[in-house]
Amino acid sequence: MDLSVFPSRTDTYGNVVQEALASGVPCIVTAAGGPKFLVKDGETGFIARDNAEFLEAVVRVVANRELHARLSEAARKQALTLSWDRVFEEVYDVYRYALTPPPLFRTAS
Repeated sequence: MDLSVFPSRTDTYGNVVQEALASGVPCIVTAAGGPKFLVKDGETGFIARDNAEFLEAVVRVVANRELHARLSEAARKQALTLSWDRVFEEVYDVYRYALTPPPLFRTAS
């Protein structure tokens, strides 16, 4: 596969996007839903804000072999930094932050 084109606007995480990146396949995703957090716009693929940008990104990558090669290499490198442990640590950090009560009094600076 040369390019993963994932037009979903409702997917919450995008396992298929992560699998494509792990295979060195650049991804085109929408600016809605979870996959936009997996793709680095212009580095591992493109995040399209509307249908015209989506189509433009697909044509751009398919027509430019050097761009495709650069995106592909970066996609694989990024995927090697991802893990479920890392994902859950980020979720736990958010929970810890949300559960930390605010100070009762602010101190003067």
